Amino acid sequence: MGQVFVGFTVAADGMIKDIAIVRGFRDDCDLAVVRAVQQLPQFSPGRQLGRGVPVRFTMSIRFQPPAAPPADSTASR
Repeated sequence: MGQVFVGFTVAADGMIKDIAIVRGFRDDCDLAVVRAVQQLPQFSPGRQLGRGVPVRFTMSIRFQPPAAPPADSTASR
């Protein structure tokens, strides 16, 4: 099992910017996380004093290898 931490900014207009791997696991998993974040829909921006402001987020994504298929007991005979 592995975990990838990704950071990104939701800009004042709600668009996702500045995507970066904070702590990676494996190159293929890191790339999958970046691609997933790039496909997120536009967010509602953070607000301060009635104006949109950029907000930085860090989130973690866990990867778990698929369970091994059960061994076929007839294959070894």
